[in-house]
Amino acid sequence: MEGRPGAPVGTVGGSPTTSVTLVPDARSDMSSTTQTATESPGPAPTAEGKLVRLPLALAWVGMATVGLSTIEIGLFSLSDGAFIAAAMVVVTQLLMGDRRGLSPARSRRTPQLVLAGSVILLTAGAVSSLRSWDPAGSLLIVVRVGYLVLVWTWLLRAVTPTRAAVDVLLSGWRAGVVFVSTAAVLDQFGLIGISAENTENRQAAFSGHPNDLAGYLVVALPLAMLGLPRRRERSQRKDTTWRIVMSGLVIYAITTTGSITGLASAAVTAVVTFGVMLLVPSAKRRTKRRDPLVAVAFMVAAVVGLGLLATSDLPVFERIDRYETGDSYVTGSADQRADLNARVVGRFDEWLVTGVGLDRQSVNATDVVTERIGGGVHNMYLKILLEAGLPGLIGLTLILVATLRAALLLMTNTRRTALYPVIVLVTSSTLAACVFANFGPILYHRYFWVPIGLVWCVWSLRREELRRDGEVSVGPGDRAERGRFRPTVGPAGQPELGT
Repeated sequence: MEGRPGAPVGTVGGSPTTSVTLVPDARSDMSSTTQTATESPGPAPTAEGKLVRLPLALAWVGMATVGLSTIEIGLFSLSDGAFIAAAMVVVTQLLMGDRRGLSPARSRRTPQLVLAGSVILLTAGAVSSLRSWDPAGSLLIVVRVGYLVLVWTWLLRAVTPTRAAVDVLLSGWRAGVVFVSTAAVLDQFGLIGISAENTENRQAAFSGHPNDLAGYLVVALPLAMLGLPRRRERSQRKDTTWRIVMSGLVIYAITTTGSITGLASAAVTAVVTFGVMLLVPSAKRRTKRRDPLVAVAFMVAAVVGLGLLATSDLPVFERIDRYETGDSYVTGSADQRADLNARVVGRFDEWLVTGVGLDRQSVNATDVVTERIGGGVHNMYLKILLEAGLPGLIGLTLILVATLRAALLLMTNTRRTALYPVIVLVTSSTLAACVFANFGPILYHRYFWVPIGLVWCVWSLRREELRRDGEVSVGPGDRAERGRFRPTVGPAGQPELGT
């Protein structure tokens, strides 16, 4: 087995493309191989190359504007418009037979478990819509969920054929998080005025509600903590400084939303992110020397920062004080949410087959929601149970379980590669989204699906790397040791993820 010499493979964080030829060892056919790496210069940029990269550029804009949900172009938000434009370009390329800059067809396919869960979820939603007060409105919501679960995630996989492409999406996500966080902080200081006015001075920035902003930032917190995508030319100390600054900015922005559940979810997310790295550590950690001053500086900054935040007059701490003193507005909101959750659980047997429908009119018409708060039931899982029935909840659970399973497999089998920090990021962000979903109906928000979509992007990318006959994407610090690259074959002849 011999790879195609000089064929460009993927890049990692902007490193030069590298072609690797794997030569079978004489001792066995596949049990041991030796590899020879040769650098191949990338092709000169051309007008055609720029056109091929257009879908990825549009996807970058879409990722950067996920948090700008209140900015709309006609019937679509700014992010929707960018992703729809990217999808149109991708479909045009495919119809013309142009696959440059796109993932192979097998990498674009929806994973079987996700497809099964999506079919169950969407079917349950469609059947429940037949008994709703507004069937057309309920079915429209079902279509929106189908777009996010199937079409949107397919687009993300289509435009990420290399690790460098994944870095592009991460950089767009990071740019949007920094922009929205900065806007929320400036609004809190009174330097700008973009949030909708409210009596509690809670910041919503470009989101429809302060809780939506909190959820967006909570899901993105691991991105700030890990400082991805990383620049290879940046020293470890500068990288750590950037991570501390960005994490502080995001956490401060979360406190301006006044969301107590957002602050609690952020604390859980931080613990989960560190816990994931401790439970499944990188295989390279032992070989890297850590500067003890960096660790001390991080702990001091964290303690001082938390102390300053706790003694400030930020909205979230004001609401915590009001809750502890028994303020009727804050405690009433929490009690009503708990009451709604209890009513849905208590009448569990009524939603075993179908729900009441996904439109707001049908939900409000039930005797479950007697004292409505915003969108009704705030727990996303119980909301799906009420609106789409138990089959809908089973379908959603199958999607989430399949995603977390894929993330765990990737994490344990990429510990020697440069993909490991990315896997930690998407795993922690997915867990953060699942945690925050207990306090907010975020199924229809794109930031809930961002880490889920990225998990499957990396999954498809890694499998494609291992499928290549004699070629594997490598970069500095990511070269398999001589004789250690052993692609194993799983069911149906598909290669496993390990190296």
